[in-house]
Amino acid sequence: MVKFTAFSKNAKDPREVVNLLSKLFSRFDQLCDQYRVYKVHTIGDCYVIMGYNGRIDKAKRALHNVIEEAHRVLQAGLEMIDIIGEVRNQSDNQDLKDLDMRIGIHTGRVVAGIIGSKVVRYDIFGDGVLIANKMESNGVPGKVCISEDTRDLVGRSQELSREFVFEPHDTVRLASINRSILTYVVERRSESCRSKSDSEENSEASSGDYSEQQGADESSDSSDSEKKRKPKSTSKDSQELPGKGKEKRKRAQAGAEQVDQTGAPKAGTTQGRRKGGTKANAGAGRSSYDQTQDSHSKSS
Repeated sequence: MVKFTAFSKNAKDPREVVNLLSKLFSRFDQLCDQYRVYKVHTIGDCYVIMGYNGRIDKAKRALHNVIEEAHRVLQAGLEMIDIIGEVRNQSDNQDLKDLDMRIGIHTGRVVAGIIGSKVVRYDIFGDGVLIANKMESNGVPGKVCISEDTRDLVGRSQELSREFVFEPHDTVRLASINRSILTYVVERRSESCRSKSDSEENSEASSGDYSEQQGADESSDSSDSEKKRKPKSTSKDSQELPGKGKEKRKRAQAGAEQVDQTGAPKAGTTQGRRKGGTKANAGAGRSSYDQTQDSHSKSS
């Protein structure tokens, strides 16, 4: 906590200090239950939590489980900042007007176990704990500071990227592990910004759908126009030039009279009409087709 040492030093009654810590830590304990994070311990005014709560066997944990744990720790940390702000604003004690918190978060490996014989205690150790401590000590009062490892992990989720804003903060050098780590300050994205981001994504998706539909419509129009331009297939009889139908009927009649004059059955009888008509139609059809072909060849 920021300015807590000054408050405890100037407190006239030790119970004021104990009551303040009890009030804050009781609220933090409720957050642990709400966001299903594990409270490791408290050291003075330092409150330590861990995202892994043991409910999922470590052999079955997948990447999405680790991302979810980081998300829950982020939510709990931001809620802690809100809670201490409420306590500060509701207090009449002038020494609490500057009371605040720095919160540091890191995602990494730890070693955990129970130590001691008389006063047993569950504790965590390792590089992950060291980096989380450095995130806090190099952080900003009233803000949540995270490592680049946590930032990269949360950034894999598109939904979480829309929920939070990550601002580059500083580069922390850890000589004991020979590593430099980028740090980020995390804030909640406002509802208006989140809605704007969602609307932009929906607009891009709608634009893509419209372009695809427009392309399909253009393709359909092109296909229809090609069908209109494509000439219809014509049969031999349909290739006759204008006026050939009248000439065809005349030739049929002349053929029928010629058959009658050569001693064939008369055109007036049933047999004569059948034979004369068939030959005349066939002859007229060939004559009309031959003349049509010649006419086309000349015009071409």
